[in-house]
Amino acid sequence: MTFPRGSTFIELIMVVALLLVIFSFGGITLSRFQRSTAYIAGDREVINVISMAARRARNGTAGTPWGVYFKYDDTTRTAINLTVFSGNSYATRITNRDLTFDVSNKITFTSVDFSGSGVDVISSHEIIFAPLTGTTTNYGSIVLSWYDATRTLIINSNGLPVRQ
Repeated sequence: MTFPRGSTFIELIMVVALLLVIFSFGGITLSRFQRSTAYIAGDREVINVISMAARRARNGTAGTPWGVYFKYDDTTRTAINLTVFSGNSYATRITNRDLTFDVSNKITFTSVDFSGSGVDVISSHEIIFAPLTGTTTNYGSIVLSWYDATRTLIINSNGLPVRQ
């Protein structure tokens, strides 16, 4: 008995369907991987900037306090950028020492409270570290939200950010 050579239309459709299934699972897996790296990168950006400012203060760089200004939209709470500055406050800073870092616009600062032991403030914008010690009197917390994740960062009075 001889069999005809070549493939049938049904076999072609089955191969195309199988490839679609494989590529769909591959796309879903890639999407999940990208989102998981975004989760890690989101709070890591903020921790690195806070640590940089505290380290500059501890090292006595320029002999001034160092701080971080959290620029975000007060209505939507969407992150715009972070600025490491030298001076007693963002308003009185030495502007030529500013270091500005872009932050993903997917991050929302749900709560930023650097009131220390005082009254809670949910719209703080800056944290300042003392020269040589790196301590801060306006310690507190930041709640970050992006995609479907929420993370809380605690900055203790020693100026150390901790992921919660």
